[in-house]
Amino acid sequence: NEPRHRRVPDSTRAHSKNQPEKSSGEYMMQQPTPEQIKNARLAAKMTQKQAAETLYINLKSWQKYESGDRSMYPAFFELFLIKTGQKTLD
Repeated sequence: NEPRHRRVPDSTRAHSKNQPEKSSGEYMMQQPTPEQIKNARLAAKMTQKQAAETLYINLKSWQKYESGDRSMYPAFFELFLIKTGQKTLD
């Protein structure tokens, strides 16, 4: 029996011809800081509860993102920006 998932060697991951380099600015969004998260919420004129509901997460999680107790995935932050009209789809 073969394992379901095979690990791809690190040397071939980022250098695939069909994938851009991870260091490219357009490929990977940087992890947002707690200040960026709070500022995005305030720019959207939302409470923490409303912001959490926008991403279908609980209030406590959002509060931890803003306090720096938990790191927000860049994709979550980008989704929040898109849903609140602060970023457009490319």
